[in-house]
Amino acid sequence: MRISCSDILVKQFGRDLVDIIRSEAYKKIFPYFERDRFLKKTEDEFQFNESRERNYLCITRNSNIVGFRCDILIEDDLIAGTPEASNDDLHKAIRHKHITDWTSRFKDEMGQTICIGTMFNPDDLLNWLYDNISTHGTKVTDMPYCDHKFVKVFRNKKGRLEVFITVPALDNNDNSTLEKIFSTSYFRKKRDDLLQDNSGQGLYEWKAVYQQEPIAPTGLNFSYGNLQVYDDIPRDKNGKSLIAPYNIAVIDPARKGNDYIAMPILNPVKNKFYLVGCLFRQNAMSEVLNEIIAKIIKFKVRVLYVEINVDSSLPLLLETKLKEKKYICEIREIFSVMNKEQKIKDNQGHIKNYIIFPSKSLARSDGDLRGAMDQLTSYSFDKPNKHDDFPDSLAMFIMENMPEPELDNEFEIFSRRELGI
Repeated sequence: MRISCSDILVKQFGRDLVDIIRSEAYKKIFPYFERDRFLKKTEDEFQFNESRERNYLCITRNSNIVGFRCDILIEDDLIAGTPEASNDDLHKAIRHKHITDWTSRFKDEMGQTICIGTMFNPDDLLNWLYDNISTHGTKVTDMPYCDHKFVKVFRNKKGRLEVFITVPALDNNDNSTLEKIFSTSYFRKKRDDLLQDNSGQGLYEWKAVYQQEPIAPTGLNFSYGNLQVYDDIPRDKNGKSLIAPYNIAVIDPARKGNDYIAMPILNPVKNKFYLVGCLFRQNAMSEVLNEIIAKIIKFKVRVLYVEINVDSSLPLLLETKLKEKKYICEIREIFSVMNKEQKIKDNQGHIKNYIIFPSKSLARSDGDLRGAMDQLTSYSFDKPNKHDDFPDSLAMFIMENMPEPELDNEFEIFSRRELGI
């Protein structure tokens, strides 16, 4: 049984499947179909000669399927593009049908489900299925293809395997994953065109349709249109650089296995801070420790704030490594007691007012900056976020480095006696 969002797709699926069964290549693999065995065939269902029931049924998501049983359920393109992507009620209804209706059509408990489509929304069926198994299942690493960067395999509580394959248009190195069909330059231009929309809508479409990393369509308070950005270092009226000869950084270690290590590096210019570099990796701390040291030295970091909620030994380890390099850096420990979401929410105004971010073109030229800015600009205040490491690190930085407020009031000295007080 195959379920889709539109009647046009239903009929196309049916025609394509019949064409495959009737092809010479298919007949060579399955000799049973050397002669046409269709007893009844339409664009949305068919039945073979020897069968007493329909062998294939393709319907829309609103169709009545009472009385039909299947061995394989295919849920294919259940969302009709961007217009339906932000419809929370629709996503909830589809999840409900999946649980109570569609998966109840199996002939027995060994029925198989195949879900295909674009991950449009953090609350859609595909994301709901992934979040559910990644939370309650067990990740499998000792089977073929488990180590492939686009494949994740889990074992559910019943012992059955669930496999997720997500293929982005551009990989972590900003190269096309489908070079023979769509070149790297093609996808980069598509991304650049979409990201010209500073409201966040273009980023939303790029992340969902092309990268299979959906973000919430609303609440994007850190979209590029809401940030202060720079294309070149700040200069005075004579063209002299205003960049300070040192930088300040903060390290937010990964709390869970799939979290990122976030280390923004900022340069103080008057009462603002320019984001000039960062380290942003989904690795264990031991794997990037030497890179952190290299970043500290390269950017002449004078003060380094380190959150110690996860590992209180990290500051000492960094200090030891820096001494070996004969580099002096003041390391200050931070123990954060505030909820991360609340921390980001409380400091979002200061982040936007006091931090100057690299422009899109500058950020894209550096892999760490690109990933960090991608996470920041896709952070939603309306929906739960899978990752919040970089916004959290910026909030910690602001809390430790909030500039003193500038007082614009004018003061005048007066005599109490002259005023009669």
